[in-house]
Parts: sequence; C-alpha cells; structure tokens
Amino acid sequence: MSPLAFLVTELQSLSSKTRRKHPDIREAAENLTTITNRNSDGLRSLELLKPIFMGCATKKLVAISLGSLQRLISLKIALKSTVPEIIRTMSDAMNQGVDIQLKILQTLLGLIAKYLEVHDALLGDLVMVVMNKMVHEDRKNVDVRTQDVDDKLTDVTLPDGTTTHLNPSAKDAYSVFEDLCLLANSDKSNFPKLEFLREIGDIRAGVV
Repeated sequence: MSPLAFLVTELQSLSSKTRRKHPDIREAAENLTTITNRNSDGLRSLELLKPIFMGCATKKLVAISLGSLQRLISLKIALKSTVPEIIRTMSDAMNQGVDIQLKILQTLLGLIAKYLEVHDALLGDLVMVVMNKMVHEDRKNVDVRTQDVDDKLTDVTLPDGTTTHLNPSAKDAYSVFEDLCLLANSDKSNFPKLEFLREIGDIRAGVV
C-alpha cells in the first residue's frame, strides 16, 4: 500500500469512529480524504495530520488517533516538519489515563527511532513531556509521604535547567530514559553498564 493510500485509510477509519459526537473532526477527516484522493501534493502539508491531532484532544478518540499516529510514524509517512507538533500534541494528551500514557511513550520512542531530526532542543522537548508527567505524579506522592520517606528524595536537574525532587524509583526511571536519549544521539551514557548500548546510537547515526 502506498503512503497516500495508507493515509487515506487512516483518515477514513477516524472519520467512521467519530459519528455524531465530533462533527468537526469527522468533517476535517472527510475533507482531507477528498483532497488526498484528488491530489497527492496534499500529503506534503501539516494539515494532513490535523484530524488526528484533534482526535488526540478528545477522551473518546485519543486511543484511536494515537494508534493511527504510531502507524504513520513507523512507516515514516508523517513528515519531519510535523515532529514538533506531534511532540506538543503528546504533551497536551499526557493528562489521560495510564493506558493512554503508555501509548504516548510508545509514540515518542517511535519518533526517536525513526526520525533523525529529533535531537538537541527537540529531543529536550520530548524528554520534558515525560519528565513533566513524572514530576507531577511524584509531587502528588510527596503530599502523602511521611517525613522519613521524604528524606529519601534526590535532587535532579532537568533538561530545562530546573531542579526537582525524585524518589529512588522515579530517579532510576529518569536516569534510564536520559541514557537512552544520550545513546540515541551517540553520546556517552551516565550509567557505565549501559555503555555497551552506545553501538545502537552509532548505527542510527551512521557511524558504524
């Protein structure tokens, strides 16, 4: 199936799921389906993902929309110019349930694996999507901890320069995710035992 045909299929699927509750999303999906069927140049625009972005902002359609987005990313049908908007959309959807948060993490990892454009500031934005959620959850837990548990919190400097307090488990999760991002950019990991994974980053960057 060609990228254009695949995109049309995803838009048609999203349109059929909206029914009467989200007419704006259905209209956008149907309009883009018509445009892409008539003109393949319609594929070269951020507008092609608009219905999917709109779906990610609704509780009813977010799972379906994320599934479509993951498939578009895995096949690199989503243009590299849409990556910043994808990251912003994932950030806005992070307040959904745990199952949706898992899909968001899978989507973000797909971006790192498929798009070399995810580096520097853009990679920092991606990491912050995850870290903001971790910090939010950790702060909720801090509110109900006793003082002796609070003493176990560790100061961690985030990519934007701010400092937060993480419990041991949250700090481990952050450290592993940070190292995976470093290795993906062929940088040295902070955990010596993960250094053997650097070859993965070298292969991705075309070094070896």
